[in-house]
Amino acid sequence: MPAVVIWAATTVAVAANILFVWPQVLKLIRTRDLDGISPGTWTISVVLFSVWSVFALKTSYWSLFVANASCLVAASILLVVGTRLGWPKKWVGLCVLGMLCAAFFGLVLPVVLAVVLTGAGVALRLPQLVTLLRAPTVDGVSAQTWLLSGLTAGSWLIVSIHRHATAVIVANSTALAATLILLAVLELRRRRPTGVCGSLTALDGPTELQR
Repeated sequence: MPAVVIWAATTVAVAANILFVWPQVLKLIRTRDLDGISPGTWTISVVLFSVWSVFALKTSYWSLFVANASCLVAASILLVVGTRLGWPKKWVGLCVLGMLCAAFFGLVLPVVLAVVLTGAGVALRLPQLVTLLRAPTVDGVSAQTWLLSGLTAGSWLIVSIHRHATAVIVANSTALAATLILLAVLELRRRRPTGVCGSLTALDGPTELQR
C-alpha cells in the first residue's frame, strides 16, 4: 500500500478519533438533554478507551495512544455530566471498576486486552443501538459523534491492515459495521420519532434513563 495512503489514513484516523466523542459532550453540556443517549455505551466507552490506551502503550502504537487518550478524557466528562443530569451513579462505579481491570490486565495478562478489543466494536455501540430503539425521543444524540466514529473505524482499519495488527483489524471491522447500522437507526428514529419504536418502549418497560 502506498506510503502516502497510509500517512493520510493515519492522519484522518487520529484526527477523527481525537474529535469523535466531543460533539456529544458539547451537545449535552449545551442542551442538558439526555434523551436517547445510552449511559451504558459511554460507561463501556471509558473502559474500552482505557483498554485501547493500555494496548497502545504496550505495543508502542503512539498515534493510537494519543487518539484514545483524548477520547478517554471526553467520554469521562460525558459520563460525569450525564450523572449530574440524572443518570444513576452506578455507571461511574462500573466505569472505575472497568478501568482498574484494564490497567491490571495490561500489566499482568496483556493478551486479555487483545481478546477484549476483538469485541470492542460491537460492545461499545450495542447499548446505544438498543436505547435508540427504545427511547421515546433521540433528541439528545449527536449524529456528528457517530459519523466521526464511522470515519475513525474505517481509517484505523486501513492503517491496521498495513500494520498486520489482527486485533485492531477485527475491532475496527465490527465497529464500522455496527456504526453504519446505528446511524441508519438514528436516521429512522429522527424521521419517525413515534410509531414502531414508541410501541417497543411501551411494551418493554422503562428505558435506561428512566431506571
